[in-house]
Amino acid sequence: MKVAFFRTHILCLGFVLFSALISATTTAAPAFVKKPVEVSDSSVVQSLIDAAEAAKLSETRTWRKLMHFELNAFGMLRSQVKAPAFFFSENGDHKLDQEMQATLWSFFGPIEVKDEHAICKFPARLSWLQSKLKGHPAWASLPKPTCYYFDVFLRNLNAESISFVFSSYYANNPGSAFGHTFFRVNKKIKEGRSKQELLDYGISYAANVTTSNPLIYFINGLMGGFTGTYASVPYYYKVREYNDYESRDLWSYELNLNDAELQQLLYHIWEVGPHYFDYYFFTQNCSYHMLTLMEAVSDRIELTNKVPLYVIPSDSVKALFEVPGFVRKVEFRPSLRRHFEDKWNRFTDQEKKDFLFVVTGYTDAALTGIKFDNIQRKALFLDGLIDYVDMKDPDGVAKHEGSWYHMKEKVLISRAEVAVISEPVAILVPEDERPDISHPSSRVSLGFGERNVTGASKQSLGFLNFRFAFHELLDDSHGLPARSQLEFGNFKFQYFENDLNLESFSFFNIMQLNPLRTLDPKPSWGIDVGVKNMPLCDGGKSCLGSGLQVYGGYAADWGRHMVWLLPFIHYRYGNSFAITRNYAAVGYQVGYLFEASQTYKLLAKYSKEVPDRYPTVDTASVTARYNFKSNQAAEFEWSNPNLNSPVESQTTKFLFHYFF
Repeated sequence: MKVAFFRTHILCLGFVLFSALISATTTAAPAFVKKPVEVSDSSVVQSLIDAAEAAKLSETRTWRKLMHFELNAFGMLRSQVKAPAFFFSENGDHKLDQEMQATLWSFFGPIEVKDEHAICKFPARLSWLQSKLKGHPAWASLPKPTCYYFDVFLRNLNAESISFVFSSYYANNPGSAFGHTFFRVNKKIKEGRSKQELLDYGISYAANVTTSNPLIYFINGLMGGFTGTYASVPYYYKVREYNDYESRDLWSYELNLNDAELQQLLYHIWEVGPHYFDYYFFTQNCSYHMLTLMEAVSDRIELTNKVPLYVIPSDSVKALFEVPGFVRKVEFRPSLRRHFEDKWNRFTDQEKKDFLFVVTGYTDAALTGIKFDNIQRKALFLDGLIDYVDMKDPDGVAKHEGSWYHMKEKVLISRAEVAVISEPVAILVPEDERPDISHPSSRVSLGFGERNVTGASKQSLGFLNFRFAFHELLDDSHGLPARSQLEFGNFKFQYFENDLNLESFSFFNIMQLNPLRTLDPKPSWGIDVGVKNMPLCDGGKSCLGSGLQVYGGYAADWGRHMVWLLPFIHYRYGNSFAITRNYAAVGYQVGYLFEASQTYKLLAKYSKEVPDRYPTVDTASVTARYNFKSNQAAEFEWSNPNLNSPVESQTTKFLFHYFF
């Protein structure tokens, strides 16, 4: 699975070309150099090419990585870069040796247009070739073009180091449900000054989305219908987008790169910046192509072979730790929501009542009428109010419109009148939420059990399950979103009487349980799309039906306990269904989750389903899970598929789960 042969890839989300710095480099150059460019002394260049061929440099791993060559689905070595301007040779996307020859010819070409010379556009290739052919006399004849935009790019970055940043999971956006990754270029700190993180730069890889239709978006993302490019923006834009707009935590992993490796990474970021790749949501995504950038820097950095075929952002973070000493330190930047909750938890009971009174019916009089014990308490209250408004309507606040924005204006005026510095943030780093400690995303399960049917002997059963990704409610939730479920490609088979039958296949299954909060009454929701074995064929036999089930309702929690009520609609199409090929039903699910710890969890569910043409179905199940390692778990389940059936049928099963 980790072998390169299986890597048909995809890209991750959102387009921004490399800002004004890089956009200037994308003009005018011909797509291919069809023959060696004219040089003053071709024998000099040819001698360099001969030396490169003698050293077999075009066959090396680094050259292959600089050109982003990987085996495709047909076992052929091809570049994943699709932009013709990335290559100097007509065959550069599949002939590494010809591209190296054409690259060397181009480096010695005449300087015709400022910033358009090959030396300005492909500094990483040049730097690597010079290091491998060090001392060759041909380098003395290398042109010296003025690379203004490239120099500005490096000066603006002013890089001291680079961090790999993970933006936490965001289930409300399908493109970000698995999290997101990007680089933060950490600026050098001027003498006598403190670190100003917001002045750093963020570099990300994203899709150029061309539709707002969710179905077309999903199909294009799955089938490679989008292009993807790298983008460079000031880091405060990333903080605003993820930390504030979406209330997502940011985990930064500073990379342990030496000066030469750091320089080469920046050079390579520059040279791939204007060029596009194909976008695939699950494979060649934001995380995968951040890893390929790092692999082009040094032979010691091997990352893409440490992640599965489908690259989950959290898996890409864990891959960093597979390279000895590659992570220098880990930093945490809490989300806006955490900032607000920190202040809320410091409010007195009376301050909480006053806060609710203000935000549920704001008037100037409501705010000015509140009495505080001292000026420090008032400052804390107003700071919390500002955070809450930013969290409730980030778009309106950014656009300077809407009732929340006007409320914030008034609160800011009140805060300016309070001559007290805000208390320092005292948010503890949630070590158990670090994405690098999460369980592996793939899972295989084996088990056995029995079915008790009225009037029949016990039936022995075997179970085989396989899940591509990623997490369910009962899994160990270290480093993962609590009380949420996000599964993709989940197969469940049952072995009975020498037959192995597909019981269900979930293409994707999402469950987001949002506990009701007075200040944030988000509904809970879920969707399950796939195939399910249902007892709807002649004689009550089971047969497969494809379709979906959509949930929407509310959840509540207290301590380690959580309950929910989720009404749902259910549709399946089955060519072998007895009464009608279309099965439609409405119903509700009642659930209870007890998390004794991250290790032991208990889940109970009851559902009532009322179909249009079939009898009402009541189902119940109880599942106990023991996660005794991050990659191993044991599970016991009791279930009754139809409490209303005159023929009682109960199934008990024991499963062993292995995560990899």
